[in-house]
Amino acid sequence: RLLGGHFEQHAGENLQARDALLYAFASVNEKCWLGQSPESNQLVQQILERFAYCSLGCADAMLISRACQVYASFARFEFTADAHLVAAGNAIVNLLHHEHVVVRVDAAIAVGELLEHEAIVKLVRPGLGNMLRDFLRIMDELDVEQLVKALSKIVDAFGEELAPYAVSLCRRLGEAYLRLLQAKGSHDDEDSEIGLTADGLMSAIRRVLRAISGKFPQMYPELEGILEQPIYASLSEQGLTAADEGLTCVSELIYNQTEVSPRMWGFFSHIVQAYLEDRGIIDDVSQASVPLINFMEKAPAVFKASHNG
Repeated sequence: RLLGGHFEQHAGENLQARDALLYAFASVNEKCWLGQSPESNQLVQQILERFAYCSLGCADAMLISRACQVYASFARFEFTADAHLVAAGNAIVNLLHHEHVVVRVDAAIAVGELLEHEAIVKLVRPGLGNMLRDFLRIMDELDVEQLVKALSKIVDAFGEELAPYAVSLCRRLGEAYLRLLQAKGSHDDEDSEIGLTADGLMSAIRRVLRAISGKFPQMYPELEGILEQPIYASLSEQGLTAADEGLTCVSELIYNQTEVSPRMWGFFSHIVQAYLEDRGIIDDVSQASVPLINFMEKAPAVFKASHNG
C-alpha cells in the first residue's frame, strides 16, 4: 500500500521516479512475495497494469528493461484476469526485436519466466519457431546465465513441439553446459547454483532428444557431433551429478539409429572403463544398463567381440 501511494504521487510523468519505484517493487516482491492476500493481490495488479505495463511501450530503453524485469519477478503471481497478462506477454515478446540489446535480453528472460502461465504458452505457441530463433539470436549477442535458464524453461514448456528445432537447441544447450561446467570448477564449494544450472541443461538436452525420439532420423548423425563433448563431460568426475542424464542421451542417440557409429562406440568404451576403473561416475553397472542393452541390440556381433576382448 505504501508503494502504491508512492507510485500515485511520483510515477506518472517522472520516468526516473517510476524506474526507481519499479525496481523497489520487484525487490520487495522477491523478498516478501507480494500478492499473498486478496487485498495485496489487487494492489499488485493495479501497479502492474497502471505503471509496469505502460512502461513496456515507452521511449526509454532502461525503463522498458525495468518493466520486463518486474514482470519476470512476478511470473508466479496469480493474475485475476488473463487479459492483462496476455497483453503484457505480447508486448514483451515483441520487444525481442527492440533496437537496444539490454531490452532484448530482459525481454527474453521475462518470456522464459512468464511461461509459468498457460495463457503465455498459448500466446507464444503459434509463433514458437520465430520466437525461438529470436531467442537464440539474442544468446549469440550476449552471454548471460539467466538466458540459459530461460531457454531450459522454454524446453520445459513446449517439449515435443520443439522437435523441428532440436539441432539448434542441442547446440546451444551443449555449449552452455560446457561453459558452466568449466566455470563450476572441480571443488565442492563451487558446486552450488552453477552446478545445478549445468545439470538442468543436461536435463533439457535429454528432454529435447526424448521429444524427437522416433522422428527425424536424419538429425542424429549431426546431433552425435554436437553432443559428443557435453555427454563426455557429464560422464566425467566434474560432471558426475548429470551422469544419468548423459547416459540417457547416449541411449537416445543409439536407439534412434540403425547402426552404431564409431563415435558412439567411443562412449561404450568410456562407460565400461569408467565402471571397471571405479572412477566414481558409474556406481553400479545397472546405472548404465539401458545404453549397454541398446549397444547390444544394435550391434550384437561387435558388442560380443568387445566383451570377449
